[in-house]
Amino acid sequence: MEDETLQNWVDDPDRTERLPQLAGEGPEILEARVRELEAELALLEERLREQSGIIVALEESLAESREAVEQLTRERDELRQAGGQEAVEQARTQSLAPPVFRPALVRVDDERRDRIELCGADLTIGRTPDNDLPIQHASVSRRHARVVMAPEGVCIEDAGSRNGLIVNERRAHRAVLSHGDIIQLGQVQLRFEAVSP
Repeated sequence: MEDETLQNWVDDPDRTERLPQLAGEGPEILEARVRELEAELALLEERLREQSGIIVALEESLAESREAVEQLTRERDELRQAGGQEAVEQARTQSLAPPVFRPALVRVDDERRDRIELCGADLTIGRTPDNDLPIQHASVSRRHARVVMAPEGVCIEDAGSRNGLIVNERRAHRAVLSHGDIIQLGQVQLRFEAVSP
Protein backbone atom coordinates (compact mmCIF):
# COMPACT_ATOMS: atom_id res chain seq x y z
CA MET A 1 0.00 0.00 0.00
CA GLU A 2 2.85 2.39 0.86
CA ASP A 3 4.56 1.46 -2.44
CA GLU A 4 1.36 2.35 -4.35
CA THR A 5 1.10 5.69 -2.54
CA LEU A 6 4.73 6.49 -3.33
CA GLN A 7 4.25 5.46 -6.99
CA ASN A 8 1.11 7.63 -7.23
CA TRP A 9 3.12 10.58 -5.89
CA VAL A 10 5.91 9.95 -8.40
CA ASP A 11 3.42 9.61 -11.31
CA ASP A 12 1.44 12.76 -10.30
CA PRO A 13 2.33 15.56 -12.75
CA ASP A 14 0.85 18.21 -10.42
CA ARG A 15 2.81 17.13 -7.32
CA THR A 16 5.10 20.15 -7.38
CA GLU A 17 2.11 22.52 -7.36
CA ARG A 18 0.59 20.69 -4.37
CA LEU A 19 3.87 20.48 -2.45
CA PRO A 20 3.48 23.79 -0.53
CA GLN A 21 -0.04 22.82 0.54
CA LEU A 22 1.09 19.36 1.72
CA ALA A 23 4.11 20.82 3.49
CA GLY A 24 1.85 23.22 5.41
CA GLU A 25 -0.60 20.56 6.52
CA GLY A 26 1.79 17.63 6.65
CA PRO A 27 3.35 17.93 10.13
CA GLU A 28 0.01 18.32 11.92
CA ILE A 29 -1.53 15.41 10.03
CA LEU A 30 1.55 13.28 10.58
CA GLU A 31 1.63 14.09 14.31
CA ALA A 32 -2.04 13.12 14.66
CA ARG A 33 -1.43 9.86 12.78
CA VAL A 34 1.62 9.09 14.96
CA ARG A 35 -0.50 9.60 18.10
CA GLU A 36 -3.17 7.26 16.70
CA LEU A 37 -0.57 4.62 15.88
CA GLU A 38 1.01 4.93 19.35
CA ALA A 39 -2.41 4.41 20.97
CA GLU A 40 -3.06 1.37 18.74
CA LEU A 41 0.37 -0.03 19.62
CA ALA A 42 -0.28 0.40 23.37
CA LEU A 43 -3.61 -1.43 23.02
CA LEU A 44 -1.99 -4.27 21.05
CA GLU A 45 0.80 -4.58 23.63
CA GLU A 46 -1.80 -4.81 26.41
CA ARG A 47 -3.70 -7.54 24.55
CA LEU A 48 -0.45 -9.39 23.92
CA ARG A 49 0.36 -9.35 27.65
CA GLU A 50 -3.10 -10.69 28.49
CA GLN A 51 -2.88 -13.41 25.85
CA SER A 52 0.62 -14.36 27.04
CA GLY A 53 -0.79 -15.25 30.47
CA ILE A 54 -3.43 -17.47 28.88
CA ILE A 55 -0.83 -19.13 26.63
CA VAL A 56 1.44 -19.89 29.61
CA ALA A 57 -1.47 -21.52 31.48
CA LEU A 58 -2.40 -23.59 28.41
CA GLU A 59 1.20 -24.68 27.89
CA GLU A 60 1.41 -25.81 31.53
CA SER A 61 -1.82 -27.76 31.17
CA LEU A 62 -0.56 -29.34 27.94
CA ALA A 63 2.72 -30.34 29.60
CA GLU A 64 0.81 -31.99 32.46
CA SER A 65 -1.40 -33.86 29.98
CA ARG A 66 1.64 -35.10 28.05
CA GLU A 67 3.24 -36.25 31.29
CA ALA A 68 0.07 -38.13 32.25
CA VAL A 69 -0.06 -39.82 28.82
CA GLU A 70 3.60 -40.84 29.12
CA GLN A 71 2.94 -42.27 32.60
CA LEU A 72 -0.06 -44.25 31.34
CA THR A 73 1.97 -45.56 28.41
CA ARG A 74 4.73 -46.74 30.77
CA GLU A 75 2.19 -48.43 33.03
CA ARG A 76 0.54 -50.12 30.04
CA ASP A 77 3.86 -51.46 28.80
CA GLU A 78 4.76 -52.74 32.27
CA LEU A 79 1.38 -54.45 32.62
CA ARG A 80 1.67 -56.07 29.20
CA GLN A 81 4.95 -57.55 30.22
CA ALA A 82 3.61 -58.67 33.59
CA GLY A 83 0.09 -59.92 32.92
CA GLY A 84 -1.11 -59.72 29.35
CA GLN A 85 -3.89 -57.82 27.57
CA GLU A 86 -6.65 -58.53 30.13
CA ALA A 87 -4.67 -56.89 32.93
CA VAL A 88 -3.96 -53.91 30.64
CA GLU A 89 -7.67 -53.34 29.97
CA GLN A 90 -8.54 -53.62 33.66
CA ALA A 91 -5.82 -51.14 34.66
CA ARG A 92 -6.81 -48.73 31.87
CA THR A 93 -10.41 -48.48 33.06
CA GLN A 94 -9.33 -48.04 36.69
CA SER A 95 -6.64 -45.42 36.11
CA LEU A 96 -8.60 -43.02 33.91
CA ALA A 97 -9.12 -40.02 36.16
CA PRO A 98 -11.28 -37.02 35.29
CA PRO A 99 -9.36 -34.16 33.65
CA VAL A 100 -7.73 -31.63 35.94
CA PHE A 101 -9.69 -28.39 36.17
CA ARG A 102 -8.09 -25.29 37.57
CA PRO A 103 -10.10 -22.46 39.10
CA ALA A 104 -10.14 -19.32 36.98
CA LEU A 105 -11.11 -15.66 36.82
CA VAL A 106 -13.23 -14.66 33.82
CA ARG A 107 -13.65 -11.02 32.85
CA VAL A 108 -17.40 -10.49 32.42
CA ASP A 109 -17.54 -6.77 31.64
CA ASP A 110 -15.64 -7.26 28.37
CA GLU A 111 -16.98 -8.96 25.24
CA ARG A 112 -13.82 -11.07 24.85
CA ARG A 113 -14.53 -12.83 28.20
CA ASP A 114 -10.83 -13.42 28.85
CA ARG A 115 -10.21 -16.40 31.17
CA ILE A 116 -7.17 -16.54 33.46
CA GLU A 117 -6.54 -19.92 35.08
CA LEU A 118 -5.23 -19.85 38.63
CA CYS A 119 -2.31 -22.27 38.58
CA GLY A 120 -1.87 -22.78 42.32
CA ALA A 121 0.27 -19.68 42.90
CA ASP A 122 -0.62 -16.31 44.43
CA LEU A 123 -1.03 -13.51 41.91
CA THR A 124 -1.46 -9.74 41.82
CA ILE A 125 -4.10 -7.81 39.89
CA GLY A 126 -3.68 -4.17 38.88
CA ARG A 127 -3.43 -1.57 36.16
CA THR A 128 0.34 -1.71 35.57
CA PRO A 129 1.98 -4.40 33.41
CA ASP A 130 4.16 -5.70 36.28
CA ASN A 131 1.06 -7.38 37.79
CA ASP A 132 0.41 -11.07 37.16
CA LEU A 133 -3.02 -10.06 35.83
CA PRO A 134 -2.77 -6.56 34.32
CA ILE A 135 -6.10 -4.80 33.66
CA GLN A 136 -5.84 -1.55 31.70
CA HIS A 137 -8.71 0.50 33.13
CA ALA A 138 -8.62 3.90 34.82
CA SER A 139 -10.78 2.70 37.74
CA VAL A 140 -8.31 -0.09 38.60
CA SER A 141 -5.44 0.84 40.92
CA ARG A 142 -1.81 0.15 40.04
CA ARG A 143 -1.80 -2.71 42.57
CA HIS A 144 -5.49 -3.34 43.23
CA ALA A 145 -5.83 -6.85 44.68
CA ARG A 146 -4.11 -10.16 45.40
CA VAL A 147 -5.42 -13.69 44.82
CA VAL A 148 -4.04 -15.95 47.55
CA MET A 149 -4.09 -19.75 47.70
CA ALA A 150 -4.94 -20.29 51.39
CA PRO A 151 -5.77 -23.42 53.45
CA GLU A 152 -9.44 -22.40 53.44
CA GLY A 153 -9.46 -22.03 49.63
CA VAL A 154 -8.86 -19.35 47.02
CA CYS A 155 -9.03 -15.89 48.61
CA ILE A 156 -8.95 -12.39 47.19
CA GLU A 157 -7.57 -9.45 49.19
CA ASP A 158 -7.66 -5.71 48.65
CA ALA A 159 -4.09 -4.44 48.16
CA GLY A 160 -4.88 -0.89 49.34
CA SER A 161 -6.71 0.14 46.18
CA ARG A 162 -8.33 3.52 45.63
CA ASN A 163 -11.78 2.17 44.67
CA GLY A 164 -11.76 -0.86 46.95
CA LEU A 165 -12.71 -4.49 46.44
CA ILE A 166 -16.33 -5.61 46.10
CA VAL A 167 -17.34 -9.29 46.15
CA ASN A 168 -20.98 -10.10 45.31
CA GLU A 169 -21.93 -6.42 45.74
CA ARG A 170 -20.38 -6.19 49.22
CA ARG A 171 -17.23 -4.26 50.06
CA ALA A 172 -14.55 -6.62 51.35
CA HIS A 173 -10.96 -6.46 52.51
CA ARG A 174 -10.55 -10.25 52.15
CA ALA A 175 -12.96 -12.91 50.92
CA VAL A 176 -12.87 -16.66 50.35
CA LEU A 177 -14.14 -17.24 46.80
CA SER A 178 -16.84 -19.69 45.76
CA HIS A 179 -17.86 -20.71 42.25
CA GLY A 180 -19.83 -17.93 40.55
CA ASP A 181 -18.71 -15.09 42.85
CA ILE A 182 -18.59 -11.69 41.10
CA ILE A 183 -15.55 -9.58 41.95
CA GLN A 184 -15.58 -5.87 41.17
CA LEU A 185 -12.34 -3.88 40.89
CA GLY A 186 -13.38 -0.29 40.19
CA GLN A 187 -15.63 -0.67 37.14
CA VAL A 188 -14.14 -4.00 36.04
CA GLN A 189 -15.98 -7.23 36.86
CA LEU A 190 -14.50 -10.73 37.14
CA ARG A 191 -16.33 -14.01 37.82
CA PHE A 192 -14.64 -16.77 39.83
CA GLU A 193 -15.12 -20.23 38.30
CA ALA A 194 -14.22 -23.28 40.35
CA VAL A 195 -16.05 -26.15 38.61
CA SER A 196 -15.65 -27.64 35.15
CA PRO A 197 -17.83 -25.88 32.58
